[in-house]
Amino acid sequence: MRTHLARVAALSVIAGSVGAQQPRGVASNAVASPVLPDIVALERNVNDRQELQFVRLSNQRVFLATRTPVMGRPGVVVALPDIGAGKTLSAYAGQLDWRPVADEGRSWFAYVASDDNGILTLMLNYLDEAGELATSEPIRIPFAGQVRTPRWSRDGRHLAFVSDSSILHIVSDVGATLRSGAAANLRPTRVSAASRPALFPAWSPTGDHIAYGTEVVSGGNRNAAIEVLPINPATGEVAGVPVVLTGELLDDDEYRPAWSRDGKYIAFYAHKTNTGSAPPPVSIGIVEVVLNPRTGQSYRGIVKEGSQRWLADDVIPDDLHGPAWTSITEGSQRKDGLVYVQHDAAQNDPIVIADVQRWLSQLPRNQYETAMPSTANALSPRSVSSVEMNKKMRFVFTSATGGSEIANYSDVVATWAQGPEPTPVVVVADAAPAPGPVARPNGAIGIGSHRGQDVASALLFPGLGQFSSGHRAKGTVLALVGAVGAAFGILGVSGMSAPHAAGQAAVDAVNRDPSSAAVQKPLYDRAKADLDAQRSKAVIGGGVFAAAWVFGILDALISGGR
Repeated sequence: MRTHLARVAALSVIAGSVGAQQPRGVASNAVASPVLPDIVALERNVNDRQELQFVRLSNQRVFLATRTPVMGRPGVVVALPDIGAGKTLSAYAGQLDWRPVADEGRSWFAYVASDDNGILTLMLNYLDEAGELATSEPIRIPFAGQVRTPRWSRDGRHLAFVSDSSILHIVSDVGATLRSGAAANLRPTRVSAASRPALFPAWSPTGDHIAYGTEVVSGGNRNAAIEVLPINPATGEVAGVPVVLTGELLDDDEYRPAWSRDGKYIAFYAHKTNTGSAPPPVSIGIVEVVLNPRTGQSYRGIVKEGSQRWLADDVIPDDLHGPAWTSITEGSQRKDGLVYVQHDAAQNDPIVIADVQRWLSQLPRNQYETAMPSTANALSPRSVSSVEMNKKMRFVFTSATGGSEIANYSDVVATWAQGPEPTPVVVVADAAPAPGPVARPNGAIGIGSHRGQDVASALLFPGLGQFSSGHRAKGTVLALVGAVGAAFGILGVSGMSAPHAAGQAAVDAVNRDPSSAAVQKPLYDRAKADLDAQRSKAVIGGGVFAAAWVFGILDALISGGR
């Protein structure tokens, strides 16, 4: 088995797995919210239904993604030919994609759900900043057809999806429309031609390209390939012509593209064109996206090779999301990596992380691959992904245990990581678990609510209680107001000594020589005016600080910082 290489990735696991209380059923596509990393979304097959569920990692609470689960009519069948061959269900909800950015504290997500006629529709919903599902009905995007694989742009502005005829569509400027409350105005625009399919879209980090799987024909042979389409990131409109990046790989099928963090590379799955009954082994390849320096648009791809042709061989593919990029540490340097599940029954299908630059540098496999040091690997993980948090990377996956499949996670130290705090939120509704120990993301055990901690923090300085509860925007405002007030007050107090001394000097001079009163009077009046101004500054600054301080305490006490 692969060596655990500390120099490849500083993998210090600081939290274990959860899931013992999760319901039974086949689980897949577990992905943590980038806004609320204590919440993981996953799909679960229960009998002939597929449900979209959320799991709160801190207390293992499970709840559905819709207030009333979609119920199919008797005899209605939902067919998913491109998401699991031969899968037929009476009701479906899944293919969730989290919006990468928060909006007024809300974590929006897009997903696909079946209606009473078995038609797959595009839906939008959100969790509030406490991690609770919206009480309003989900928003349905109007579209005359069936929908597949919604994908948000990295800035959360646009939303792409594919129709049942494999045509790419974009819903532009979704974020602004949601904030305006005019969701009924959302209208998809078709952006690809019907002559070739566009499957499983993936936005570039800057939103100026969309990659997807397509089909090319050469010498009478058809095979899957990766294509990119230039997009205007401001409008979501097509900005150029599509370019096939992997056209040189005519003996392989390439599919499920995924962009690197810097937008330079696209990872993809590849396998030999299947001519037999058994599915061929799946590999992971990488293509470099070459841009035209004049237009900034892609014009060709260079398929990369390291010491091995493919970065990884015989992996368990994530059929919905494609290869998962992550970030790793080498020394103090942050580097791009790929995380995947190796198909290795003897080792219980370990989670493996690969350093892409080491592979490109022609290093042997045991110097660019490392198995994640986690006991959870013994549970045969599936579909691993990662989310960046504050000083940590959270790896989330589904795994089989006890005759069922559950969501698991492992946290890894990453000093460069910048993201939300994975603060567990205690549910106070009737669905809350019984009081008792709650597993914290850092492996410690705590009891009950964070509110006492928030109030204690608020006593120290305005805004600290809000930071303690994870509400950084409110905490930043209060801390800024408190700091300005404190600084203003300190300047006022420190500025009082000079005019006070000047006024006293004028009084002393008159006492010594009464005839100097006419000369000293203006000096005394000026010193008194300066002293009054500094005293007012100190009072105003102290008042501002006190107001922010009291408000922060009351807010933390009454609402836990919300």
